[in-house]
Amino acid sequence: MKRIAIIGGGWVGCHLAMAFRDEAEVTLYEKNHTLISETSFINQNRLHYGYHYARNAATRRLCATTFVRFMEDYGDLVHDVENNYYAVSEDESLLDAETISIVFGSGPHAQLDPQAFNHTSLLLATPEKRIDAIGASLYFQWRLEPLVKREKIQQCNLQALKQDYDFVFDCTNNALLGPLPSHFFEAVAMFIYRPKTPLPFGALTYIDGELFSIYPYNDKCFSLSHVRHSVMSDNSLDNADNARQLIEQHVERYWPDFADSFDYLFPTLSIKAKTKDCSANRTPLMRQDENLFSFFTGKIQGIYAIESMAKQIIA
Repeated sequence: MKRIAIIGGGWVGCHLAMAFRDEAEVTLYEKNHTLISETSFINQNRLHYGYHYARNAATRRLCATTFVRFMEDYGDLVHDVENNYYAVSEDESLLDAETISIVFGSGPHAQLDPQAFNHTSLLLATPEKRIDAIGASLYFQWRLEPLVKREKIQQCNLQALKQDYDFVFDCTNNALLGPLPSHFFEAVAMFIYRPKTPLPFGALTYIDGELFSIYPYNDKCFSLSHVRHSVMSDNSLDNADNARQLIEQHVERYWPDFADSFDYLFPTLSIKAKTKDCSANRTPLMRQDENLFSFFTGKIQGIYAIESMAKQIIA
């Protein structure tokens, strides 16, 4: 039986451990006390059809072709997002409304009246799910605990792991080896709010530009994030209040009722690995050093492409 070391207990590492635990001797190395922590926990945790990515066909395909499979595998870990809206700004989106309508074609959406919001040229309602990060953490703890070794793996440990195991899968999303020149790390803040009144949507995302998203954070709260203003250049929350005020002002340009609809609670911060690509490519990539394979994906739904890569490697 093959021996596999998986480094990192986020979504990629946990999914690979589930995929191979019956056909290999798997050890899952995780430095934190819980699985599904750090970036796998602190993000919007969206399961969607790719409506964020009007300029990247590969990422749209990745999202559209894995939606149903994710529901089959992890359907107990997701919640419906009712009235999930994607909007196109009439003057801040990079592509115009007609072009975006052509890109998405006959996808799973309904077109709504864009005059529901200011400065909006297209409004689409699409089916979407929110992945329950707490539920996912508890689920993988239950299913994978016998395989987990609580240990922080550093680069100095890799040579020994490569000797002890047939395959070493680095699932730290570039944190262990560091990013390639074509990749980078970004500290991203999300701001958490509690609604004071019933909202005219279940989620609202302005796409294809330096715009914002209001999305369910849990059953009672929402997160607010922004493509530009959420990026914390000092990798901390020291300037979070200034960033939040800029985001709120931007939101109110499109939806003036924002301030009257929410109470602000607290900020969160996560470090995300991204690809330098103007089309917002989020498809998975792999690099190899002997029997060490390092995987990188910008989307949770990339777990299936990475699983296919790993199966080909083992075969």
